[in-house]
Amino acid sequence: MGAHAFEMEDVSPDDWLYRYVMRGLDFGLITGTGGDSFRFEPNCPVTRAEFVTMLGRLHEYQDGNSIDHPADGTFYGRYLAWAVEHGIVQGNQHGDLRPRALITREQMAVMVYRYIDAFELWEYFEHPYGVPGGIRDDGFSPWALHSVWFLRDKLLLRIGNASFRPQDAVSRTEALTLLVRVCSAVYALEHPLRRDNGHRSTA
Repeated sequence: MGAHAFEMEDVSPDDWLYRYVMRGLDFGLITGTGGDSFRFEPNCPVTRAEFVTMLGRLHEYQDGNSIDHPADGTFYGRYLAWAVEHGIVQGNQHGDLRPRALITREQMAVMVYRYIDAFELWEYFEHPYGVPGGIRDDGFSPWALHSVWFLRDKLLLRIGNASFRPQDAVSRTEALTLLVRVCSAVYALEHPLRRDNGHRSTA
């Protein structure tokens, strides 16, 4: 992990999340404030625009994967245009992309699955690390269940007590944990199965 010249205000080095935050900074998924301290706000909910921005930064981490859509005055504009272009984000029945709406856990899973599919990253998740048992939740949208199962079987999602809560809003902890696992598998060739033993994340 790279060195960061600030103090983490709300995540302790003793927390399981700490290494995810540091990896997220190293991968450029999140950025520091430029001051002497940095607040991660682990329980803060994430909007669709914020998640797409983090996913776009994941894509840009690899050399040559620049996202060159023009900025539109928002922090997320070029990332949202990129995600729409590649089919990662789709609007609702009215064509509304709802960038300021909170992203749900099932929407997060679908976007990550579509990202893996759009850029043909299957080789990094080809090992059959299946997890036995079912998912007890009701409330899944029909278009989301396959994505959730895939991410669960590849250990990108940990579903505590077989409960996924598909309609719950995503926290910054959950979003960063999932994206760091993806980035680690693709760019560091470190599968989550080998990296996550010993902590209790249920993201």
